[in-house]
Amino acid sequence: MKIKIINLGGSTIEIDVDEDSTIKELKEAYAIKYDKEVKKIEGVIDEFIFQLAQGEKILNDDTTLKEVLKDKVTITVVRRLQPITDCLRAINKLNQYLLSPIERLNQMQIILSKEIDIENDTPILASSNKEIVLTAMKQNEEALAYASLELKADKEFMLIAVQLNGYALEHASDELKNNSEIVLAAVRKYGEALQYAPERLRGNKEIVTAAVKENGLALAYASPVLKANRYVVLEAVKQNGVALYFVSEKFCNYKYIVLEAVKQNGFALEYASEELKNKNEIVLAAVQQNGFALEYAPEELQNDREIVFAAVIEDGEAIQFASEELKGKKEIVLTAMKQNIYAIEHASDELKNNSEFFLAAVQLNGYALEHASDELKNNSEIVLAAVQQNGYALDNASPVLKANRYVVLEAVQQNGLALQFASPELKVDKEFMLAAVQKNGAALQCVSEDLKADTDFILEAVQQNGLALRWATEDLKADREIVLAAVQQNGLALEYAAPELTKNREIVLAAVQKDESALRYASEVLKADKEFILDAVKQNVDALMYASDVFKADKEIVLAAVQQNGLALGSASKELKSGIINESTLEGLKRSSINPTGDTASASSSNSKAKQSNNPKLNI
Repeated sequence: MKIKIINLGGSTIEIDVDEDSTIKELKEAYAIKYDKEVKKIEGVIDEFIFQLAQGEKILNDDTTLKEVLKDKVTITVVRRLQPITDCLRAINKLNQYLLSPIERLNQMQIILSKEIDIENDTPILASSNKEIVLTAMKQNEEALAYASLELKADKEFMLIAVQLNGYALEHASDELKNNSEIVLAAVRKYGEALQYAPERLRGNKEIVTAAVKENGLALAYASPVLKANRYVVLEAVKQNGVALYFVSEKFCNYKYIVLEAVKQNGFALEYASEELKNKNEIVLAAVQQNGFALEYAPEELQNDREIVFAAVIEDGEAIQFASEELKGKKEIVLTAMKQNIYAIEHASDELKNNSEFFLAAVQLNGYALEHASDELKNNSEIVLAAVQQNGYALDNASPVLKANRYVVLEAVQQNGLALQFASPELKVDKEFMLAAVQKNGAALQCVSEDLKADTDFILEAVQQNGLALRWATEDLKADREIVLAAVQQNGLALEYAAPELTKNREIVLAAVQKDESALRYASEVLKADKEFILDAVKQNVDALMYASDVFKADKEIVLAAVQQNGLALGSASKELKSGIINESTLEGLKRSSINPTGDTASASSSNSKAKQSNNPKLNI
C-alpha cells in the first residue's frame, strides 16, 4: 500500500509498504530513504514521531498500519529530541560527521533549543542544562551563545565556562562581565577576552597583566593608563613583541623595552622610534630573530655587512632588503643561498654575469642556473657543475649544451628524467639513448615510443640496467629473453615482468639468485610450491626471509638454509628455532672437525687450543 507522509519540510512523500508493517518499520523506511543526512548526523538523538494529523495522538511504534490507518493514508512527521543523556551523546558525535564549524554550531543550536520532554510531549530548554551546554562548548566555543539567560547570569556556571574557554566572557551577563573573578579567569585562559570586560576592569592592573601574559596583543584593550605602565608594557612585549604597536609612544623610545620586543618578534622593529631604529644593537637583535625585519632598518644599516649577514643567515630571502651594493657581494649572496636557494633571484645583475660566482652557486644548487645570463648558460664548466648537482638544471642550459653528449649523460646520471631536456637529435640517437639508460634506468621513460618497442634496444638496455624493464612495452615485458636478461642484471626487475613470467621457475630463480627479495614478486603459485622454495633457498639462503610463514616453519627448508648460513635461523618460525639450533650446531661441529685432507688432526688441535683459551664462546 502507498502511504503519504508529510515530512518535516512540509512536502508530501509517498512510500510503498506492506499494511502489516509497524509504525517503527515505516519510520525506518522513511529515515533511510528520505532523511539520510538527519539520521547520519544526529544518530541516536533523533526519532520521528508519526501522527495521523497535527495535534492528534502519537502513533505507537508497535502498532501496525492496518490498525491505525483504516480509511486514512496520510501521516504527519514530527521530529523530537530525546532526553539529556542522548543530547550529550549527540553533541559528542558531531565531529564525526560534520567537518564545518558552522555546521556543528547550527546543529548545536537545534540541540540546545529544541529538546522535548518525551513523557509530557512539551518543549523544554536544553540550553538551561549546564552539562549539555558545557559539552556543546567543548565542540564549538560559540555554542554558549545559545545558552539560556539564566545560565549566562549564573556565576558558578560562567566561572567554569570561562575557565574552559576565556572567549565565553563575551556571552556572560553584564553583571558577570563586571565581576573581577570571572574576568580574571577568562583572560588567564584567553588574553583577548579583555575586550569583553567593562572599561573599569580594563584599568585593573592585575587583570590586564594576566591578559598580556597570555597574549601580549591584549594590550590593545587595556586602558590608556595601563598602556603607559612600564611593567604591563614589558610583560606584553615579552609575550608578543608586536604589542609595541599598542604602547604609549614614549615607550617606543625606551631601549630595554624595544630590545625585549624585537628579541621576541623581529617585526616589532617597525614600531620602534626612529632613534632606536638607527641603533645597531636593536636592528641586529631584530634580524637575528626574523631576517625580514631588515625591511624596517634605515638604509644605512641595510648596507651594514654584519647586520645583513645576520639577516640572511636567519632567512636567505631577506637579502631583498639589503642595499644594492651588498646584493652584489658574492659571499653575502652565497650565504643567503645556503639558507634559501631562491635568494639568488635578488642578486645584482653584475653578480648574475660573474662566472666565478655562478660556478659556486650551481654547486650549491643546480637550480641557480635558471638565473644565469645567456652567456653563462652556455658555459660548459658551469652547466656541467649544475647538472651534476641537479640533473633538472639541464632544462636551463643553452641549446648547444643540451646537445652535448657528455653534459646530458651527466645530467641523466643525476636524474634519469633529465633526458627529457636533451636535444631532439640526441633523443633519436639509439646509441646515445642506450648510454643514457645505462647511466640511469629511469631515463628509459623519456625515450621515444619506437625505442620502447625495439626488442634489440630494450634487450641491451636491461642488460645494462635491469630496472629499465619498467618502461618497456607490455609485449616486451612478456618476452622471456628480455625478462631473463633483466632479472639476471637486477633481480628486482621481476616486479615489472608480465604475470605469466612470474610463474616461470627459471626466471624467478634467476631473480632470487641475484636478489633474495625478488621472491616477493613471484607468482602465488610458486610461492606456495615447497619444491620451488627449497630450490630458491639453495640458490640464495636469504630467500627464506621472503618465504611464507608456512615454509618458515618447514623443517626441511629451514634446515637447508641454516646448513648454508647459520644466521638464516633468524627467519625461521619460533617453533623451529630451538630444535634447529641443536641440529645445525651438531652439523657445524662435524664440518669443523674435518680438515682439507680428510683427517681430524687439525680439528683436534684446534679444539685443544680452544679449551686452553678460556674463551666463553668457544667453551659453549
